[in-house]
Amino acid sequence: MENQIFIENENLLPTQFPTTRKLSPAQKLITRMLFQAVEDLLFAYRTTGRSADRLWNSTVVWFLSTDDSYGSFVFCCQHTGFDPHAFRATITKQYVLAERPPKQNRRDV
Repeated sequence: MENQIFIENENLLPTQFPTTRKLSPAQKLITRMLFQAVEDLLFAYRTTGRSADRLWNSTVVWFLSTDDSYGSFVFCCQHTGFDPHAFRATITKQYVLAERPPKQNRRDV
């Protein structure tokens, strides 16, 4: 259900979804890394505490990075056919990457 928020956005084209074409094992792994990062962001968005704060901060830094070295967000997008700008815009539209809701309201999101 949480992935529906990500998939329903109009910024990503159907041809960009990993299920529409055959992926190599490496591409499957990298795609899983992208989805895990989205799941981490969702978890940190809804959770309180220091570990959630650290997870939120590190995930946001990873998503906003323009670095294209091995393992970076841009690298992952380039090697799976996702447009990094559209992917980032989708995440930003759903979850403002700069801030989280107040602690008392996170579970209601």
